[in-house]
Amino acid sequence: NDIIDAGQGTHDPHIWLDPFLWATGVEELGKRLAENYPEDKTQIIKNSLQYAKEIRQVGEWMRKEINKIPEERRVLITSHDAFSYFGKQFNIEVDALQGISTVSEPGIRTVSSLMQKIIDRKIAAVFIESSVSSKSIQALKEACARNGYKLEEGGMLYSDAMGDKKSNAETYIKMLKRNTETVVSGLM
Repeated sequence: NDIIDAGQGTHDPHIWLDPFLWATGVEELGKRLAENYPEDKTQIIKNSLQYAKEIRQVGEWMRKEINKIPEERRVLITSHDAFSYFGKQFNIEVDALQGISTVSEPGIRTVSSLMQKIIDRKIAAVFIESSVSSKSIQALKEACARNGYKLEEGGMLYSDAMGDKKSNAETYIKMLKRNTETVVSGLM
């Protein structure tokens, strides 16, 4: 099963961060739309298959880029747990200060245990997210600094929303590319 269980009868909603699963969804959506709009069936199927192909091509590019990161450095730490699908697809260990929901604040124990992991494994950078306050990441950086470890901010990732035109993450494909470039740059 490709869908990630988030516990308590729910699933992780961040499936769009796995381009291969998302491409399959695009194809399925195309089939359903074609059933409901038979007069446009041919065009709908053609467009959905073409877009799914483009998404998969970006996914293959992402894999090549991410594979440039040495395996021991493939640890993605973010504000909230939105990158499980991304990590699963691209063999990146994912950790976060908050769970899937961004409602609760991380506790001292969470910050402390993540800080220890960062120091022990010599993790170079953590990442902020465009849709989540950077306050918890700042607290983590400060905790590391108090323990003599300089933790860098790897850049901004898009998890729950795309960016604006200035971000060069304003479309789904551009967002995937931007996230990948940011992760590779931050973890190299």
